[in-house]
Amino acid sequence: MGPKHEDQPIAQPAYSAAIHAQGGCMTPVMLRQLWSLIETTQATLLVTLDDAALAQWLLKQLTANSALNGKDKDLFDKYIQSRLSLIRDLAQQRLAPELL
Repeated sequence: MGPKHEDQPIAQPAYSAAIHAQGGCMTPVMLRQLWSLIETTQATLLVTLDDAALAQWLLKQLTANSALNGKDKDLFDKYIQSRLSLIRDLAQQRLAPELL
């Protein structure tokens, strides 16, 4: 059996710093709302908008569906910007499921 590492902190995922940056906080509910929005949005829209327009559109939809303060909006914008490739990949897979 190896040595115990009880005194060492548990490593946090890389996204943790982004989620709690600058005094804002993205709750699990808020994250679920974002990813639910992405899953229910037409895939063609997600792949055809440019990066700035896609991030702005998603943020606008989230703002319409929940009360986001300024810090939360900034935090969501950064989070969305960091996930644009993943969002587009998921949408592309929905457009061409037979290729999987």
